[in-house]
Amino acid sequence: MNKKNYKDMLLESESGFMMPFSLLEEEELPITLGYGKQKNPATGEDFDHKGIDFAIQNKPLYAIASGIVIGMGNEAVHDNYIVAKYGKYEVTYGHISQAYKKYGMMINAGEEIAQSGDFLHVSVRFDGEELDPMEFLSMVWANIQQLAAMGISKQPTNEKLGDKTINTHYDNDQDEILMMMLQYLPSYMNDLRTGRYTSPSRFESSLRNIFTQAASKNYFFEKMPNVGNPLGLSNRSAPLADKIQNLLIEDFLGYMVSNHSIYPSTWDEQQKKKLSNQATEDGLIVDPLENMAINVGSYDVEREASVYFDTSGLRCWTKAWFNGRDKGEKSIEITRQQAIQFINHQIAMDDWLSRYYPKQMTAYHKAIEQARQQILGF
Repeated sequence: MNKKNYKDMLLESESGFMMPFSLLEEEELPITLGYGKQKNPATGEDFDHKGIDFAIQNKPLYAIASGIVIGMGNEAVHDNYIVAKYGKYEVTYGHISQAYKKYGMMINAGEEIAQSGDFLHVSVRFDGEELDPMEFLSMVWANIQQLAAMGISKQPTNEKLGDKTINTHYDNDQDEILMMMLQYLPSYMNDLRTGRYTSPSRFESSLRNIFTQAASKNYFFEKMPNVGNPLGLSNRSAPLADKIQNLLIEDFLGYMVSNHSIYPSTWDEQQKKKLSNQATEDGLIVDPLENMAINVGSYDVEREASVYFDTSGLRCWTKAWFNGRDKGEKSIEITRQQAIQFINHQIAMDDWLSRYYPKQMTAYHKAIEQARQQILGF
């Protein structure tokens, strides 16, 4: 698929979001045939699979977002099928046993639109181009988690403060940061709520100062509050909104560096170093291998890695342990394909650790070299 503008690919929905089918908490995502190059189960021949097949038998199928039914019928490839359009996304539900909506009907997230047959085939197109359904479903799942963490059942609409646009220091990188938020904002909100991540004290102090000044100037509730503008801010408070937005983005980026070792890919080394130094000053980054014990017999340090999935099977993480520590390093979200490669031993352990925990592995190699020099007198 050609590279698209990330903002164009965001899906808005007044009715919220819903996965195409529901699973019990203990159920795993039952994928029987993945996307892309696959082997035909009947013939064993390689072929290009345009979607994903799920072992979903006789289950209700739901509208994913606000949309419209743009197609339905019967054909050799999809058997009975129904096609729903959500924004620029077209989602085909194939091999269904029954359709509950008719062509041209408007649909809302969570409405039953069909029932699966012996299995379910899902294919997705964005703006007319084929897309891996997992990328789309992961985005939908992230939206659901993000809104749930915020206590919002409907997606907030973007709103300017009157005719004032909110500007930040990060406008040049907004597409990149937006995609990072789309993937990691639910984890960020959850880690804040559970205490696995704590914002720097200067962040909370700055927010208090901003809100104190705003209250003294009567910035709040100058207009009717709504989901997109809960404080009722007006044109006059645009500078306040700028400062708050800058702080929120800065804290999110600090979280990404400290918990996931991820920077915006559009940044140069100087920008990355500046953020890393600030995170270190804030106490967010601590050397996890400090004072580690080295086995001088083998000049090595115990290290392990594993992967795990959420209950839906859509999201995956990796976690590592160095130096025999029980707690281990912070989990990093990865793709399902990367998790499968690790499980199948297609990636060497040290290569995996170097990819996702580069700072720890750098410290590991440095410590080993220093131990050799001290013991052997090199």
